Parts: sequence; structure tokens; C-alpha cells
Amino acid sequence: QFTELRRRPRSWQMEKPQVLEWLRHDENFLLMALEARSEFPVVGGRPSMSVDAELRGIDFQARNLVLFHARDHIAENIDLALTLIERPFVSATAVCELAPQHLKDQGFLRRALACSGRVLELAGASAQEDEELVAMAVAQEGACLKFASDALKSNRNIVLTAVADDGEALKHTSAHLQDDAEIVAKAVQGR
Repeated sequence: QFTELRRRPRSWQMEKPQVLEWLRHDENFLLMALEARSEFPVVGGRPSMSVDAELRGIDFQARNLVLFHARDHIAENIDLALTLIERPFVSATAVCELAPQHLKDQGFLRRALACSGRVLELAGASAQEDEELVAMAVAQEGACLKFASDALKSNRNIVLTAVADDGEALKHTSAHLQDDAEIVAKAVQGR
């Protein structure tokens, strides 16, 4: 289908309903569309696109739109969701927003947190209270400390990991750790 569409670049608008259908039901087409790369010239501040370039030129926002059109398929298929979150060009957070029910699966949740600490925000209170999961999230992105439970914002090891990655995470720690010399020094280094 992708090859057929590439051979007929002028038919993009006529094929749009078919393309959306493929995105909703064809895993391979979805992955090819998401893997597309931008390789077209910019003319007058706007990309000059053919169908091939339009599919290859999907930027981050457009990739999220592609995911949105495939949301039902992603929600029904945890294996597809796992495949997507592990792709470097796909936002794990966007996939989790479209299929939050997968976050109940501990294996999925761990893999999603390993890809993006921001998933912790969507994961719910039980994950935000889990020391191991929060440690994974802040190791990926220190600023995710703000999504941790108050108890873990007081956990010295969690806070050290977070501020080492992002010094700004210091503002999300408990008051008594904000005066800790080692934590403040790590925060300064992590800026």
C-alpha cells in the first residue's frame, strides 16, 4: 500500500480516506509512516511536498497525529504499543496518552518509563509511590521528580538521581533536602 501510494504522488488527497484506514488497521503502514524522514526543500518558509515527501516529512506533531488516527489499534494491541514506545522517533508519552489502559501492565509501564520519564505523570498514584518506578523515571528525566509522591520527594537517593540529571528538580524536593549540601552541589552540576 505504501509503495502504491508512493508511485502515485498526485493522488494523496484522493487517497486520504484510504491512508487513514491503513493507519487504523495496518501495523506495517503505521510504522513506515512514523519512520518517515523529512527530506524535502523549504520554499517560501513552507515545505515543498509531494505525497512521498509528505509521508517522509512527518514531523513530531504530525507523528502524534498519525498515532491519533491509529489510536484504536494501539489501544487494542499492547504489542504494537510496546513496539511504538521503543521507537526513537515516537513519543512514548503520546502512546501512553492514547492507550492509558496499557499502563496497568507492569511490563509495559517499566518499558515506557525506560523510554520516557514523563510517563510517570500518566501512570497514577501507585506508580508515583513506587520507589523503583520513580527511580527509573528520574534517571530518564530528573524533572519528573515533580510527579513523584511526597514521600519519594524526601528520598535522598531519588532526589540525588533527579538533581544530577536536572538541577531544576531541586525545587520539587522536600524542604529539608533543599538545604542538603551534597544535593545542592549535585543540582548545581546538573544545571
